[in-house]
Amino acid sequence: MRGKVLISMMLMALTEGAMSGELVNVDENRVALRGYDPVAFFTEGRAVAGKPSITAAYQGATYRFATAGHKDLSLADKNWPGLVRKEGR
Repeated sequence: MRGKVLISMMLMALTEGAMSGELVNVDENRVALRGYDPVAFFTEGRAVAGKPSITAAYQGATYRFATAGHKDLSLADKNWPGLVRKEGR
């Protein structure tokens, strides 16, 4: 439960930052969420490191995914707040 609350807070912060044009929670390489897969928090209920080879970019931030399926889920979900809809590398 604590993990779900934490990721919800992180996603809200990212949404607010994206809406204001500011980047939130990115490292020096512009990797968001410390490289963790944002979908895995919901599908697996835990933090899973994303792979540098499976990414999507939004407003200069790079989001990593553990699987191509997770990336596809995020890109296809119209309820996502526009965080990771653009194709990555």
